[in-house]
Amino acid sequence: MRVRRLRRFSDDSQGTRIVLKDKMMSDKMIFDKMMAIEPRIYQQTIFGSCIKGNCLVVLPTGLGKTIIAAMVAAYRIKKFPGSKCIFLAPTRPLVNQHYQTFLSTLNLSEDEFGILTGMVEPEKRRKVWKNSKIIFCTPQILENDIIASRCDLKNVSIIIFDECHRAVGNYSYVFIAERYMVLAENKLILGLTASPGHDREKIEEICRNLFIEKIEIRTESNKDVKPYINPLEIEWRVVPLPESFKRVKKNLEKLLKDRISYLKSQDYLETENLRKISRTTLLEVQKKIRADMNSITPVPPTMYTAIANVASSIRLSYLLELLETQGLSPVKEYFDRLRVKAFKRGASKALKDFFKHNLVIETIKLVNELLDQGITHPKICEVENIITDQLIRNPESRILVFTHFRDSAKKVSEILNQNEKISATRFVGQGSRIGDKGLSQKQQIEILEKFRDGEYNTLIATSVAEEGLDISEVNLVVFYDCVPSAIRNIQRRGRTGRKRPGRVVILIGKGTRDEGYYYASKNREKSMKMIMKELKDISFEFDKKKHQDMEKKLEYFFEKPNEIKETKPLERECHEEKISIVVDNREFMSNVVRELSRIGALEIVPEQLQIGDYVLSSRVCIERKTVKDFLTSLADGKLFDQAKKLVNNYEKPLIILEGEGLYSETGIHPDAVRGALASLTIDFGIPILNTRNYLDTSKLLILIAKREQLEKEKKITIRKDKRTTSLKEIQEFFISGLPGINITLAKRILGEFSTIENFINTDKEKLKEIKGIGETTAEKIKKIVKSEYELDDE
Repeated sequence: MRVRRLRRFSDDSQGTRIVLKDKMMSDKMIFDKMMAIEPRIYQQTIFGSCIKGNCLVVLPTGLGKTIIAAMVAAYRIKKFPGSKCIFLAPTRPLVNQHYQTFLSTLNLSEDEFGILTGMVEPEKRRKVWKNSKIIFCTPQILENDIIASRCDLKNVSIIIFDECHRAVGNYSYVFIAERYMVLAENKLILGLTASPGHDREKIEEICRNLFIEKIEIRTESNKDVKPYINPLEIEWRVVPLPESFKRVKKNLEKLLKDRISYLKSQDYLETENLRKISRTTLLEVQKKIRADMNSITPVPPTMYTAIANVASSIRLSYLLELLETQGLSPVKEYFDRLRVKAFKRGASKALKDFFKHNLVIETIKLVNELLDQGITHPKICEVENIITDQLIRNPESRILVFTHFRDSAKKVSEILNQNEKISATRFVGQGSRIGDKGLSQKQQIEILEKFRDGEYNTLIATSVAEEGLDISEVNLVVFYDCVPSAIRNIQRRGRTGRKRPGRVVILIGKGTRDEGYYYASKNREKSMKMIMKELKDISFEFDKKKHQDMEKKLEYFFEKPNEIKETKPLERECHEEKISIVVDNREFMSNVVRELSRIGALEIVPEQLQIGDYVLSSRVCIERKTVKDFLTSLADGKLFDQAKKLVNNYEKPLIILEGEGLYSETGIHPDAVRGALASLTIDFGIPILNTRNYLDTSKLLILIAKREQLEKEKKITIRKDKRTTSLKEIQEFFISGLPGINITLAKRILGEFSTIENFINTDKEKLKEIKGIGETTAEKIKKIVKSEYELDDE
């Protein structure tokens, strides 16, 4: 057992309710009437940097990052009267927490604050954006409302990005920051995090994505924070595995080694040493095999064997991690989920064969026997002893147990609740899976309130509780397992020692991955501190020309061929008429829609579409499929149902097939894929357009929409795949099925002719008298009415 004592930050840095001191004010900083706190010296210093330009603030938990954000928000609102502030946080509990902090910190009336989550309807959100001065929301909500034009960033004088280490890749923060820098008149970005990561490239990516110009960092060693530090005791407990576990481990390692040997024989791996092969390595091998399969025709049988072996290796590696760090129950739960998946329609042959292997059958039987004997991971007993000891010493304690896996959280919670001293509950994310329903954000908030009130004294939490939640009453944090991430380790520790001395106990399975993960996180944390020290005094300059050109990113696709050299504003090019694209809500957060939203002359209309993903006119509806989506739809039988609905409801249905590797995915034979493509094209008559990526797809959508709406003058009509119930609906549905006729025009026609019979029997000239029916549409209608139906040859 090893014990280390650190100092932790006192949470009274959150501020007291008194007026900001005049000494930190300049002529442009007179906002004392808005503030209700006295900031500490380091908060004043950081504030001074933040108001000068886009700033990344790296501050350990408990040092009052939200207070600094409130100070900067108050300054910006005072400096730019009538402007707004947006505070973004990744989860609803965090959004609610920051809302409460601002409410108690700023001298503003409650009706000047707005709080938005997915529970608020879109039209109500529009009113909140219009009427509130400071708005708190998740990034997904803001991104959605930017794309749907429910929120105008022009008058937003500051956006605060909490937990800004997430601003990488395709996370919503990246898109929001880009649009804000383009659209806002008086722009300022403030990024907040306790741990930006250990990788210099990632930290620099965060700075680029948030257009950071200055970094402000404070650590335990800074003199200006030392007076506010509480002691933090960190203890490591090494837990040996029982012999019965080693029998299961031996079987899993034998199964894994056989598959690793095959992959090495095919030159996909350099070694057979299991200790040197991580799951990340296996995922990279899987990616390489798929790339090879995509480049070779025909694909040799050895590659199919290799892709099956790497898939099984990934599963076995995961099972070994569960066994070593979590116990037998999570192993059984994972086997059960895999079995359900194996016998579902469309399951891969490799997965089915996995459960036919004699050693797999023997291992599952052994796991069940050991569980029947009541054997669990020794960590569970250790956790119970640690918590019981803590509650004896302090019956009012609040305890937080972190585990990486939900199955472990469930098992640990069940066992701890058998102890009369312990009242425990799980605290997990929203996602649901087979046999395990997640918690809604409302349920998460209710659990936290009950924890604070003492109804629960112990939370068994997954990563959802690591990030930012102000559970200041926590006396003890237990790491049920180790994670290799420096960010997650810092965040876990930061849940205790905020208002009073804290304690952390880390459990490490002897001779298991826990040991490797622990040392990895320790080294990464050390590396992060060194990198941040190097970056502290660097000023970043973002590419301003890049942002001036952002609006022109897809501009050429709106231009006429002979006008390429003389670029016109998009709105003028579109003859003061915006192009519209109706997008299904389920597609709304895709990269395609993000790209489309960058076009100023394009209106994106969100709808719950029953057919297709994009409606571009009264006759064109598009089903977008990535390669993975296409194969999944083919396997589960939905593909042809979707095709039938497209054909039955739109004159010109299209399928966009996005990406590469159509024949290299496992589980579906290439001939089955070719057969599906042939059927869609020949039997259904649906053209299939291939695109390389989301950028290619967005350009294609714009071109088709422009062609349909500006050149062909086809208005958008949404067809619903539903059974009509009344005679009136049937009549309208009948007429709106004709080319060029939408539901509005159908009602106009029936109002004019009274019956379908009168409409069909009228001449072409009478048809042209109806507003909305021209020469071409009238000719098409009469041709359909008069033409004989031709039977197919049988």
